[in-house]
Amino acid sequence: MYIGTVVSKKDITGKGSLTVCPKGLDIDDSNNYREVKYVSFYAGKYSGAMFVPEINTDILYDIADNDSERHYYYIGSILDPSLDRVQETPITPADKNSSLGAMNTNPADPEDGEANNQSMSYGVASPLGNHFILKDTRTKEANNTGVRVGSARGHGLSLDDSSDTQKVNLFSKDQAATLKLTDIESEDSEIGPEGALLRAVRNLILESKEGDMIFRVKDGRNLKITNSSTGSHAGPTSPLGARGESGNIEIVSDRGDITIKNHGNGVFIDCMGAEQLNGSTGASFQVRSNNRIQLYSDNGIDLKSLGDINISGKSVNIQSDVVRGGTIQLNPFDTTFGGRIAFDTATMGVRKTNLEIDYENFYGAFPFFMQPEWTINYTTGPNIDPRLGAPLF
Repeated sequence: MYIGTVVSKKDITGKGSLTVCPKGLDIDDSNNYREVKYVSFYAGKYSGAMFVPEINTDILYDIADNDSERHYYYIGSILDPSLDRVQETPITPADKNSSLGAMNTNPADPEDGEANNQSMSYGVASPLGNHFILKDTRTKEANNTGVRVGSARGHGLSLDDSSDTQKVNLFSKDQAATLKLTDIESEDSEIGPEGALLRAVRNLILESKEGDMIFRVKDGRNLKITNSSTGSHAGPTSPLGARGESGNIEIVSDRGDITIKNHGNGVFIDCMGAEQLNGSTGASFQVRSNNRIQLYSDNGIDLKSLGDINISGKSVNIQSDVVRGGTIQLNPFDTTFGGRIAFDTATMGVRKTNLEIDYENFYGAFPFFMQPEWTINYTTGPNIDPRLGAPLF
């Protein structure tokens, strides 16, 4: 058996082999070169594993006894001697532990050797840095086990079996865009066990070319869509374009309907906030249409404002159902004795969201409207106030 140094993996002689210079001979003299046929641990007519040793790698090679053509065959590569260095003393873990300053030479895993000062990683790395690692790193106190697949530019897939995380993580360079999946025993502080996180530093696009796109909470908790942008990453620098570039939520249908259905407590559109620091008015609710705006209800329509209610149009038509005995009444309660209060008390209630009902149970009254004038429109407890619904007929 012989030791030699790989001179070239380009098959410069055209014989389908490695060009090797025996150890101890002049590597610059081509007369000393040997042609060594590559041997793989797995190969077939339509499949095979290829790990051809790099230039300047020391290898072992030999001749097969029953080979009539007396070819040299590659046996294996010799690891860098520093990886096999014996520790100088038992109290010098830095000899093997890269985190303590040792020169770690495992090409696939730069963290190898950090547990018990011994190698616990199994893997392959290409000259450009593409790698595949099986990590069995463990101590009595903790472990960092799993599978890592990575590219030279930093993209990767991590199958993490570590006791404190246990997740699948698909990520781009520097983990600027990630897909993280946790299992039932994960202690991930961000998403918890059996969760999923899809994150992007910049644009995130979900697209269905020809089918449906469904967001469903089957038997879990809440579905939330939140935009908490501060505007610090808005595109245009001009004040004319900055407001439209961040903080907004837009729902668009080019040709079909936009339908919001609720079979539970109700549909609530809440506009929060008072006057803005930049001088603009507080949030308001507007329904705008180039066509008609229509409101229909089986059980009545209530309108209340602490300010004025203005109605303007080319013609203003108000019609009651006279066939069923309907009337049009202006100030039906005597205003001398708090007619508006009596009217509100008798007819107008404010429905609360489920979250507001829960807050009320724990912290007392939690109305959306805080002014005292709204007190008569609220009822403590769940939405069983008869003012919130009326007989159909």
